[in-house]
Amino acid sequence: MRLKDKSSTALGGILLLLLLLSAVMYMVWGSGRTEQVLFFPEYRSSRCYGEARSLPVKDTKEKDVELLVREVLLGPMNVDLVSLFSRETRLQTILLRDQTLYLDFNMAILNGISDAALSFEEALACLTKTVRFNFPEIREVIYSINGVQPELMEGEIETERN
Repeated sequence: MRLKDKSSTALGGILLLLLLLSAVMYMVWGSGRTEQVLFFPEYRSSRCYGEARSLPVKDTKEKDVELLVREVLLGPMNVDLVSLFSRETRLQTILLRDQTLYLDFNMAILNGISDAALSFEEALACLTKTVRFNFPEIREVIYSINGVQPELMEGEIETERN
């Protein structure tokens, strides 16, 4: 066999081995993404519908939840669904302690969305549904605006567990 044929065969074998190794690594460790379901209201409706998204996995559960909430704030990709909150709404602080999630937003969260027939409490219930659906170990979500809990939300926002 000629030297050129041997080197071509060796190179092909190495490339095949690398391809197989990368396929095995992908199957074992995955893509580093997870499928999450975000709930948004339908246009001119008060009912929340799920929308699947593939989100990257972060190094802590708190960061995973933060990414999920920030994705909700970005709004839906489906044109039949509308945002829960105004575009100016910002998540300021997130804390996950035991089974309780604390979320603090800026004042813009109080601005309504004209295309959604949701009250402020219903919008928060839809957000709570998103969090609890994707992280069932979270039992309670406590909301605040600029560090102050609104009086209208004494206690937990109740949601259906679907």
